[in-house]
Amino acid sequence: MVSVMKEKRWVVFKGEKEPTSIPVEWICWLNGQRKSAPTAEEMMELEARREQVRLNVALLKKEEEEKRAKAGATRKTISTGQVGGPDLKSFIQQFPAASEGIVIFTKLLH
Repeated sequence: MVSVMKEKRWVVFKGEKEPTSIPVEWICWLNGQRKSAPTAEEMMELEARREQVRLNVALLKKEEEEKRAKAGATRKTISTGQVGGPDLKSFIQQFPAASEGIVIFTKLLH
């Protein structure tokens, strides 16, 4: 039986010792998910892509807010000053047999 010793990798923090500040590419290398450590050029390219994604997301959010504002301005809202649900009593009165069932049901609950 031949045992293969796995290469051990670790981080030596230079400044701030915050593990969440480690880029994903370095975490993958530390965990053995990539064979070679990321290069400075690769990290610069990836950060540029991430920044572009952040800008695109901000632009999409702004466009969505503008659409909502525009839709809200064209939508008419009517306020009656009343708060609450539908008037169930007047609805049930339309069905005399059902209103008797409701009385029986409410009596069963008490």
